[in-house]
Formats: sequence, C-alpha cells, structure tokens
Amino acid sequence: MGYIELLGRGDRLGANITTFIAQIIYAHKNNLEIRYDRNFIKSGDNVKFVPFNQNYVNSIFIESLLDYIDIHNSKLIKDDVIVEMYTIHFFEIISKVVLEIGMDLLTYFKTFIYSDVINIFKLKSQEKNYTIPFEVENTIVVHLRLDDVRGYQDYDGRMCSSEFSKILNDDKILDNDVDSFVKNKYGNHTNSQSPIPFNRIQECLDDIKKENPNFNIVIVTNPGEDTTKIPYPVLSSNDESYDLFLLCNAKIVILSRSTFAITSLFFSDSEIYYVPLWGHVPCFGLSSKFDKTNKIKYYY
Repeated sequence: MGYIELLGRGDRLGANITTFIAQIIYAHKNNLEIRYDRNFIKSGDNVKFVPFNQNYVNSIFIESLLDYIDIHNSKLIKDDVIVEMYTIHFFEIISKVVLEIGMDLLTYFKTFIYSDVINIFKLKSQEKNYTIPFEVENTIVVHLRLDDVRGYQDYDGRMCSSEFSKILNDDKILDNDVDSFVKNKYGNHTNSQSPIPFNRIQECLDDIKKENPNFNIVIVTNPGEDTTKIPYPVLSSNDESYDLFLLCNAKIVILSRSTFAITSLFFSDSEIYYVPLWGHVPCFGLSSKFDKTNKIKYYY
C-alpha cells in the first residue's frame, strides 16, 4: 500500500506528540508503513523552519509511539511507494486526519491503537522510575498553562472554537487562513495558549465536588510559578514528560488551554476530562460533528 515518512515539528513536546499521533492514525487507517530514523526525525514544519528537537525521542511518550510504529510496520509488507501527507502544519495535519477517519482522533486512537501503546507506555514509565505522588482513585489533577504564555490575555475560547467547528463541520480542512480569520474577527490574542483565570477552573472544581466531596485536588504546573494564591498542593518538575505523565494518572483531570495538556487525553483512562474550548480543540474533531467521546466536559 505504500509508506509515509514520519515528520516532526519545530515546536514543543505536546504539538509533536499530537502530530505524530495524527500521522500514526492516518497510516493505521490506510495500512501504510511509517518510515523514520529514531536518531534523526526529519522536520516538516513549514511555518517556523525550526528542526525537530531530537531530545524529545527520550520522552516516554515519543518512545512509546515509536515503539508502536515498529510493531505496526512489522505487520505490513514493505512497499517503496511514498504517500505524501502534503502538510505537517498543526491545524491542517490534525483536521485532515479527522476528515479521513470520520471521527475525532481521540476516539479512533482509543479504539484501535491505545491498547498496544499503553502497555509500552506503562513499561517505559517504570523504567524511568516515574511514581504517582497522589491517590489515583480520589484525586482531581489540574494543569495550569503558564510558562512562556503567563502574560497573555484571557479570552472566551468559545468564539474561536465555534468558528473552527463550523468550517470542519462543512468537511473542510482547517488551516492558517482560518486562524487568521478568527484573529481578525475577535482579536490577535484569540486562539492562543493563554492561561485560564483560576476562578473559572474553581467553578469546574466546585462542579466536580458536588458528586465527589472527598476528592483531593492537585495542581501541576512548571517550576517557578507564583501559585501562592492557589489553595491546593502544587507539583512541579523540570521533566515535562513527568508532568504530562501525572496528567495521565488521575480519576478526573482539568486541562489547560494547551496542546501539551490535550496530549494527556490519548494516554489517559481518566473517568472525566474537563477540556477548555478554543480553536485548537475542533482540529482534533472534538466539540464538532465528529466528536464521538463520552467522557469530556467542555468549559471555557
């Protein structure tokens, strides 16, 4: 049937994991081999022209996906006809695959790929000596996206999410033009990975606590952030993969406005996910007509 060449992005860990997953799903759906060099992942980032960060291949998330690719490839007969994906741009590659499979990426991944990947992932986490410093069955984990976007303006993510969903619902690929349209209509700060004010996160916590009054609450964010006004324990690490690992291991998780946080959905078996609406979310097929999930509660 042919093969595709796995391409990375000149972006951070979350964007690379999710675009890898999109390419894996595309190959799985079409019985295509996935070719790559673990020591040198080629960059297909046609926006920033920044090479893939090779250090990411040491992340248990990337390692698990590459190991899965090896298993996937072993089941196929090699064919030297390349199938071009045409784009590695985040919006385009993610939404293109949604249209290809006719459902959100999370549902497809959990249905056809998750069981193989999660076994690898659990072994990798043990090898890294990753431990969970909370009781999984009665803990709510909240991710705070701060770091390089801590000064960005807040906005109502429902605006850009709605615009992106409308276009995807018309079976059209999402791209930079859609993003530019949204920014021109609602302001340049919209559809960015900006922090969500904690009072809105607290509203989610209050909603959860109605049915789970004895659940503990833990915050995960990057080191050095001012969290003195947040009345919950904070976990921080210099290992971003460990932070992401913690997001994957909670009964209930409240995600931030971040592709890093969205990544945890694919490796998690949480009971409930609270996911903020913004333009990137419909790119995965979520909150659109392609959404087949039943564990997600959307907020803004």
